[in-house]
Amino acid sequence: MDLIENNKEFKIKADAPGMDPSDIDIRVKDNTLTISGERKDEIRETDASGEVIKLERAQRSFTRSFVLPRNADAEKISAALDKGVLEVNIAKKEAVDEGVRRIEVQSI
Repeated sequence: MDLIENNKEFKIKADAPGMDPSDIDIRVKDNTLTISGERKDEIRETDASGEVIKLERAQRSFTRSFVLPRNADAEKISAALDKGVLEVNIAKKEAVDEGVRRIEVQSI
C-alpha cells in the first residue's frame, strides 16, 4: 500500500486486482482505519461431454489498519476502485488544536 500526503488530504493506494467494490470493506473505529478485502475464485474445466475434469478454488484476503493522524477528518473519507487500484482519500481538518499549552515557570 502506498501512503501519500499533500496539503489537502491523505491518500492510501492499494492494488486490488480482480476485486469488485463488494469484495472490499473499509471501516473507522476509535481513530483507526481498517481496510480489508477478500476474493474467492473457482476455476472449473470440463470435457466435451460436460463432465468436470478439474476444479480449483482459491481465496485471497488482506487486512491493513492505520491509526489516523490528529489532523485527519474521519468524517470525510471516500474510496474508489478503478482498474484494480483502490484509492482511499482522507480529508485533513482545517486547524488542529494540538492541546499543548506552555506553562510559565515563575521564580519564588
